[in-house]
Order: sequence, then C-alpha cells, then structure tokens
Amino acid sequence: MAQVNTAPDEARESGVGVLVHCLAGISRSVTITVAYLMYKKKFNLEEAYEYVRVKKANIAPNFNFMGQLQDFQQQLNLSPHKCQCVDTCRCRHLHFLTPARTSPDSGIEFDRFS
Repeated sequence: MAQVNTAPDEARESGVGVLVHCLAGISRSVTITVAYLMYKKKFNLEEAYEYVRVKKANIAPNFNFMGQLQDFQQQLNLSPHKCQCVDTCRCRHLHFLTPARTSPDSGIEFDRFS
C-alpha cells in the first residue's frame, strides 16, 4: 500500500492549511490531492474528484493520472459509481472522459508555461 507523508495530517490537526502545487495547478497537484482524499477519507475516485472540483473548478488531471487513480481506487477497495446512462448522462455523476474519450488537457502544450 502507498505510504503517505504525515505532514498534511499534522497540519490539519494544527488547524493550518497545506499548499499542494504544480506548474499549471490543474493536473499533478489535483491528482495527489484526490489520492490523499481517497486514502485518508475513503472517498471513491468520483467523490474525491468532485470534492476537489467544487473547491477549484479548473481541474483536469491527465489521462494517465486518471488511470493511476482508478488503479489506486481498486487497491484501496473503494467502490466506483456505475453509470447506467447510454448516450447522454442523466445520473449527474462524474464522467472523466470527454465524448472523444480523451482527458480535457491531453493536448496541453507544456512549453507555454516556461
């Protein structure tokens, strides 16, 4: 099982915030935050993703990170939501892939941040 640094827990117990950041602030930092919520709060992937999205609307973990989070969800034995929708989702649960089956940031140009 994954090892989680205790610093975030110590900060939370002390009532102080924890800054999680990455270059663009939409993929890597979101992925680690979602994983932390899954590990500590036992949220499934959709619950953790939605929790973070409500706090920060412009999140877009890349396709590979989402796959790793799905694997982590299985490792933690957390139950994913099963959508029964066919074409248009009416269940109001998260669907991480666009209709083209790609992640929202799959075409990101990293050199634009340098």
